[in-house]
Amino acid sequence: MSLSMKKNDEEFKPWWIRHPKLGILLSFPLYVTTKEYRRWKNAKLTPRKLQKLMKELDKNYPSKREKLVGRDKEYELIMSSISFHVVQDKYIKELLKDAPPPKFFILKGASGTGKSLLAEVCIREGVMHGIRNCVNVQPIFVKGPEVFDPLYGQSARNLMAIFDKAFNTPSIIFIDEFESFGKKLDTAKAARLAEMEDLRVQSIFINNLRRLLDTSTRTILIAATSMYESIREDIRRRAFTIDLDQNITREMLLAILSSELKSHGWDYLNP
Repeated sequence: MSLSMKKNDEEFKPWWIRHPKLGILLSFPLYVTTKEYRRWKNAKLTPRKLQKLMKELDKNYPSKREKLVGRDKEYELIMSSISFHVVQDKYIKELLKDAPPPKFFILKGASGTGKSLLAEVCIREGVMHGIRNCVNVQPIFVKGPEVFDPLYGQSARNLMAIFDKAFNTPSIIFIDEFESFGKKLDTAKAARLAEMEDLRVQSIFINNLRRLLDTSTRTILIAATSMYESIREDIRRRAFTIDLDQNITREMLLAILSSELKSHGWDYLNP
């Protein structure tokens, strides 16, 4: 990096990074009053955060890269998005500055096509990539039905809390059974409380999706569904769709079966 580039890089850093002693002295008032400082603080990976992150990662996302067979192209695309937007890897930012990768993915496919596996492997690798770059990448797993609450208004508040949490720290959100949020609704007939609540949840989702896509927030969203056609068209238009029903080969199926046999100790069988 040239001297002029280093100088420009320094100029764009927040003053509490350029003057670390003053930043430490004023850390509490900064945290209370300055949103950007809170985000910067939450993104830092301390030893305590690292220990908690690794424990959570091994518990909730045990699947590793070698379990993902035949989906290298899809994996690389999602990982480029995590590197660019969430981790903000300087090499990737420079490489893709003229064509930023998507921030919102919909994984579509029938049950058993590997939607959750692809997402979970990318999340694990994304968190590990963050660790290597001293960035605290937060995985947020959302199962559609778990957000909805029988108390009127609570479902919308639950979803809003998820996005608020994600936007305050570099995050990867994974929504399984996405049709719970994005299904087509007849607004003219939304008279019952349950249907009105569905509309409120969708409104919250759309507003936060705009916030995700239209700002430089360090968050990406991965959604998985086996009911793609039921998703609202305005949501589908905003997403980069990965169709896991396509490009399935005999070799891929054999490789998956071979991996499963090996994991169960049956690798002596011919897949």
